[in-house]
Amino acid sequence: MPVIEGWKCYVPGDLNPHLVGLSASDIMSNPHGAIMSYQTNGLSLLGNALSEKISPNVLRNAKKASIKAVVLGGYKLTGPAAASINMNLKPVSSTEPHTAQMLYVRVPEIHSYIPDPFCEEGAYTKEQIDALVEMHAEVSVPLWTAAAPQVFHGSIVEVEFGKSWKEGEVTKILSEEANRPTMSNLASAMAAFGTGTPYNKAFNETRPLDPVGITVHYTVTFTAKDALAVLAKRGYSYHYIVDKDGTVTEMVSPGTRAIHDPKTNATHVGLAFVNLGNDTVNAGQRGAPPLSDWIPAKGSKWEPYPDAQIEAGTKLVTQLIGNYPKITEIIAHSDSSATKSDGGPAFPMQSFKDLLPAIFT
Repeated sequence: MPVIEGWKCYVPGDLNPHLVGLSASDIMSNPHGAIMSYQTNGLSLLGNALSEKISPNVLRNAKKASIKAVVLGGYKLTGPAAASINMNLKPVSSTEPHTAQMLYVRVPEIHSYIPDPFCEEGAYTKEQIDALVEMHAEVSVPLWTAAAPQVFHGSIVEVEFGKSWKEGEVTKILSEEANRPTMSNLASAMAAFGTGTPYNKAFNETRPLDPVGITVHYTVTFTAKDALAVLAKRGYSYHYIVDKDGTVTEMVSPGTRAIHDPKTNATHVGLAFVNLGNDTVNAGQRGAPPLSDWIPAKGSKWEPYPDAQIEAGTKLVTQLIGNYPKITEIIAHSDSSATKSDGGPAFPMQSFKDLLPAIFT
């Protein structure tokens, strides 16, 4: 059963029968290596194999021909990033800002080595679904006006690929209705989330939240601005991000669900602190403390949290508990998922738990 109701699972030959006759050696310069990568660690190795080993030149001068693909997800670009895509393609009215859609698309005849992440319910975690989606081709959809065509999750598009099967440009939207799942369309989701905030797969949220807890995360970035950029590309969100200097950024109102943890999205406020966790490679870089100042624990070293950051987080949590009396617990992301380590041993979790009313501690 598909993950998303109404999702159609395409197999090779459904969209591009003319590609079926190509052998694996035609499509991939090292097919055995790519297959072995998938079998041993598909989520970490296959993407590189596809990026580096696949060449569309085997289409024998037909690479400029449009190839049909299904849209898995994507995000929106504005400003200079969008202008760099639009500038050589079609004039844009001087009265309208540059915008462009970036889509992750699946060509079933080419991406057959990657599982369709939406085709088998329960086969993958949310994080694995995200990784699988982003292993597919990333293509651009230039938008010229506010009346530009909407591209839905599950739409069929024609793509003109360039130097590789990893990136290309949408030349035509073939189907907006035929394969649309029961979900909000992507363009509406973009509008709801604001200019520059991406849609991404099936995880856009507008449902209300009446929080009963707080889930603590770290960002694994140097700044809140860096975190926002990563979240925008990947389609995640926190309710709040607390930077190292104590600045608090609200991404999502605590009365609306954010996309921060599959197990607690529907129940908890997502509270993130700018912190590198145990990413020791970046110690001493861009204002991060030197490794000698990091806290040893659990066989690694962890970036400490500055006093100003903890003070701001304490004030924020106190306000949340006062505004939402149903909040009865504060947990780390690692408490929710065995594969996560945030907020980490350096985070003073007990001091935050002590902020809860005594009856809940």
